Amino acid sequence: MKKRLTSLIILLLTILFCFSVFGCEKADNKFKGKVIKYENLDSIDKKMFSQLNKILYNSKETLWKDYNLKDKSFILIRKDEEDENGSKNRKNVSYYAINVNGMEDQDAKEVKMPKGFYFKSVYRFNKAPLKIENIRGNFSDTGSDLTIGNSKNIFCFKYNTDNFRKAVDPAYAFSPFFTHEAFHHYMQNDWKLEGAPSSVALTKKEISCIGLKYKVLDKMRTENEKDKISKKKLNKLISEYISIEEKRKEINERYLNEEHSKETAEGTACYVGLKAARLTNTRYGVLAFTNNKEKVTFSDVLDAMSKDKYPTTFIGDWELYNTGMELCITLDNLGIKNWQKKLNSQTPDKPINLYDILKKYYKQNKLEEISIEKIEDKYNYKEILKKSEKIQRLL
Repeated sequence: MKKRLTSLIILLLTILFCFSVFGCEKADNKFKGKVIKYENLDSIDKKMFSQLNKILYNSKETLWKDYNLKDKSFILIRKDEEDENGSKNRKNVSYYAINVNGMEDQDAKEVKMPKGFYFKSVYRFNKAPLKIENIRGNFSDTGSDLTIGNSKNIFCFKYNTDNFRKAVDPAYAFSPFFTHEAFHHYMQNDWKLEGAPSSVALTKKEISCIGLKYKVLDKMRTENEKDKISKKKLNKLISEYISIEEKRKEINERYLNEEHSKETAEGTACYVGLKAARLTNTRYGVLAFTNNKEKVTFSDVLDAMSKDKYPTTFIGDWELYNTGMELCITLDNLGIKNWQKKLNSQTPDKPINLYDILKKYYKQNKLEEISIEKIEDKYNYKEILKKSEKIQRLL
């Protein structure tokens, strides 16, 4: 009797042990075999996947030389609707792993995508790893290297309803914003940034030269937007632009170097964002401001700054995102070969900026030299100087 009772107890303990081991393992994996249907996602997540799919797979034209996003892995984080800056203290709604290898071993559900979507895999975390939950800001920093599963150098990006509203600042609409920041992350690790140009100490002479530059950029933009672009007219504008920048170099070379560096980093990222926006039919472009129906020119912004109707911090900051984008469009329309490849090949020891490429084109093609005095006469320099005096007092 005792033997039988002992055997029974041992059997029961064995069953309990097996259940505790295999049952817990089964409990840990209870979500791994389940699938989330795409049609059950809400409209914002669907918009995110739809636009990302178009950016990655529906483009016949490359966004940038050797910028192959379809080969990359991403974590897309649906953040709190009240969270503007991507604070880690806010509770995020959901975490999606896109094209991340090894997600089968993570606490996540697969998202079953319908036909027409070409992601290698999509998963939604049940519980995101702490290293993802602790990400600060709305996107991965340049140079950061996140590893999940078998994928390295994963780019993270946070979004919510605001990134899909028509009233949002076009620069923060999902497709240009995501592509812009991913470009910084993947393509600009070896690009040297000379520093942050500060407009606070600029003189009225320096600001007036910037005002002249705005006049030329407005003319470039008008030409670039034509169905039939005149290379002859663009070349003349390039000559004027070079003359102005060389004059600025004489006045304050250090500031100009910092400006050209930031203009290149941000302008190229904006240019890539512009191409992505076109793929998703998203309103975005040079000087595209919130709720602005009429075209705004660089000279309009100078005038607004002189009347204290627009922040003077535009100079040296948001200005350079837009001037750089316009220069990229111009390089395309001039037919300059391999200009993107040249920028990609730069190193911290041998930096290259957009102005370097433009100036080389100017010299190789022996374009007309135009005096600064002639440019001042053409663009009513006295009026620009008056506005520059007012801006200088507001800095």
